[in-house]
Amino acid sequence: MTAVLTRRQFVLGVGAALLGGVVGGEASPEPAPTRGWRWRGAARSEGFRIAADAPHGAVGEIVRAPYSFNAIGSVWRKPIAGLRVRTSADGVTFGPWVPVTTTEMHGDPATGDPWFGDLVLTSRARFFQLGADAPTDTVSIDLIDASEDGTNFPRAIALQSAVTVPVISRAAWRADEKLRYDERGAELWTPRYFTPQKVVVHHTATANGEADPSATVRAVHYYHARTLGWGDIGYNYLIDRDGKIYEGRYGGVGVEAGHAYGHNSGSIGIACLGTFTSAAVPMEMRTALARLIADRARFIDPLDSSWFVDGPMSNLMGHRDAIGYRPGQGTACPGDQLYAQLAGLREQVVSYLGARPTADVRITAMRLNSDTFVSNGTMEVTLEVRNVGTGTVASDGPPSSLLYDERDTYTSRGYPSRDGIWRTAVDITGGGANGFPFRWGLPDALEPGASATIRGSVQLRGAGARGVVAKLVQEGRAIETAPISVAARVIDQATLSRRALIPVSLRSSSA
Repeated sequence: MTAVLTRRQFVLGVGAALLGGVVGGEASPEPAPTRGWRWRGAARSEGFRIAADAPHGAVGEIVRAPYSFNAIGSVWRKPIAGLRVRTSADGVTFGPWVPVTTTEMHGDPATGDPWFGDLVLTSRARFFQLGADAPTDTVSIDLIDASEDGTNFPRAIALQSAVTVPVISRAAWRADEKLRYDERGAELWTPRYFTPQKVVVHHTATANGEADPSATVRAVHYYHARTLGWGDIGYNYLIDRDGKIYEGRYGGVGVEAGHAYGHNSGSIGIACLGTFTSAAVPMEMRTALARLIADRARFIDPLDSSWFVDGPMSNLMGHRDAIGYRPGQGTACPGDQLYAQLAGLREQVVSYLGARPTADVRITAMRLNSDTFVSNGTMEVTLEVRNVGTGTVASDGPPSSLLYDERDTYTSRGYPSRDGIWRTAVDITGGGANGFPFRWGLPDALEPGASATIRGSVQLRGAGARGVVAKLVQEGRAIETAPISVAARVIDQATLSRRALIPVSLRSSSA
């Protein structure tokens, strides 16, 4: 649910803009006219007054929106205790007060980023009123109208030819693609692509049992794209209570979404519509979730785990696993009830797959930039790697740009062993006596059938023969490939100065 705010800067000047639909045809329905109206407390009232009924603390004025709305987003820049909201269709009869929660942080208020309240869904309303424990005038409210009926979808379409699970496309749920652009027409969030190696399950922390799930998807879209300022919805996929699956983030398979702060590259974010803190997960929703994962993450072993970004993580995890959760701290997403389903969900995914995917990766070629080097020169080792297994190969640093000194090790350069990930491992002593100290990660996770090229460099010290040996290692698992080797030699500068002719094969370095 969370993305890196600095990449999709918060758009504060939405004002009273109305964002309408654009033209479409029978095959691509017109985008639903999702609209957003921003109300700023400080600009439209004298702030809050102390309420006569003490339990409600302070309340604001009753505000009439320019049109009916079905969702509320909120933003504030100073701490507010007990913020809540209630709505009304006629301005007289109001529903109950609903707490405006912040179940997870979007950005860092300590560095000047604003607070964002969780999206509040409501029945169609025209009026709203805010409450808080004490007067405040720092709140901005986005009133979102995404309620146009969207239940009569065209047939759900696949996003790629190999797909077996039907997914309702963005066009079919009537996403307003204008939300992806600023007022100058520049795309707010340019798609980037990574090989998926993790699946992160979320709940949207919205109301359960809504009448029109497609309207909820459009409301979440507007909330992420405009209220949070990202430019698009943050999930890769969303699932409603009936098991319908909705395409999320624009860009298709492998696109980086914005659902788990710092853990978006290489993960698939799937959100279940609703709040599952105490409510049971509908069977149709769980079945669709398992089938979607088995399809879109078919190369990821749901029962395995590996290091990911900043710690060991299950390949199929809840949002709280990625962010880090302790009661009262961090996010509780995807809710205790849905989180408790994950162990069974992993087994269910394997049953749909028929077998657990397994990684089998090989070095298919090794080359050096020369067979003869000058002392203090640089040896470049090029390795061609191919995944010949059925599962994705997870990887991590060091990057191939890391230049080792011959006296270094990967741990001395700040890259300790990472459980479950694969690295290329090189030794230049001839027999691996030094424990293959030079290691580089793959440029990205590697799906079955895919290949990668790794070019690592070592600055050489001292003359003599070198036997360069390379293999692949899955760290923490005692799994490695058969080594391959080539021979090289290093000539010192003194020997070189006595030579009348320098062989053309020599490679020297300015290092």
